[in-house]
Amino acid sequence: MSAGAGADSLTEEACQPYLVRYTYSTSAQARGTATAMVEQGGKSWYFVTADYAFGYSLEKASIDVVQASGGTVKGSVRHPLNASDFSSYLTQAQAS
Repeated sequence: MSAGAGADSLTEEACQPYLVRYTYSTSAQARGTATAMVEQGGKSWYFVTADYAFGYSLEKASIDVVQASGGTVKGSVRHPLNASDFSSYLTQAQAS
């Protein structure tokens, strides 16, 4: 049983017959959140993504939703899980 793992790959390409997911997936999070944000005028996006499977999956799903909703993605950068200083990532986003 998966109570907190949200990467889409768990129920897609890495699906196993013994896995039961009863929580969210990253594609569900992206559809709800990104769609609403684009509809409210958030048309230009830059992703600062956690560097692990959940982050990759959420970024990909969000990019798909943003682009399908008429938004644009200016770029993305990945940060290590233990990062505490995001200033360089935010500077990159700002420069985009």
